[in-house]
Amino acid sequence: MPFLIGVIILITAVLIGYFIIRKKIRDFSTQFFGTSNIKSAIQKLEIEAEETPKSLSGMESLALPILQEDFPDLNINEMKSLCENKILECFKKVNDANNDEHFESQKIENWVKDKISKSTKYDSIKIHKTILNKYNKVDNIATLSFRTALQYIYSDDKIKNKKVQTRFETEFIYIIDSSKLSENQKGLALNCPNCGAPIKNLKQKYCVYCNCGIIDVVKKVWTFNNIREF
Repeated sequence: MPFLIGVIILITAVLIGYFIIRKKIRDFSTQFFGTSNIKSAIQKLEIEAEETPKSLSGMESLALPILQEDFPDLNINEMKSLCENKILECFKKVNDANNDEHFESQKIENWVKDKISKSTKYDSIKIHKTILNKYNKVDNIATLSFRTALQYIYSDDKIKNKKVQTRFETEFIYIIDSSKLSENQKGLALNCPNCGAPIKNLKQKYCVYCNCGIIDVVKKVWTFNNIREF
């Protein structure tokens, strides 16, 4: 008999604990999500996550004055538009699944090819906002980094038409003095503006394929160098 009473007391305590915890969860859900149904609350959170753009943080207020001092003719809004166009170009290359596409750097090529799949598609891409993240100069290369909030509709073999809110970071480089670049830095991807052929020697003044002048490519053009999703 004492054993049976102990079991009853234990079961009663477990049930009381369960209902107390259940009530606390429902009260918490009602307070923060407006419903006592935790499943509905989770679904509400998922919908909000799909519809709410990702926030962006960067050092634009600090980096922009320094950038404008070094490059007074640079239009930062045009660079932001260029950044957004490059992201859209990368998505197009992924959707087209064309491995013969021209890539501006090995990093971008790796990113695109890593995303390519027969079933993977990124549709209805909408860009919300782009900010300057940082600007720096190391040795003979200046680097601009941007952050972009955007959304797309993602589909593959298992997922169909899922709206995703995400952020991208893109990087552009500017070769300040090509004559002083180290051998390691000479691997940076530069291409002829006329025919797209790779520029293998930064001291080239003319493209070896089409004879187009390319000195301005080395000294005056910001080159799209990297992309990542975070």
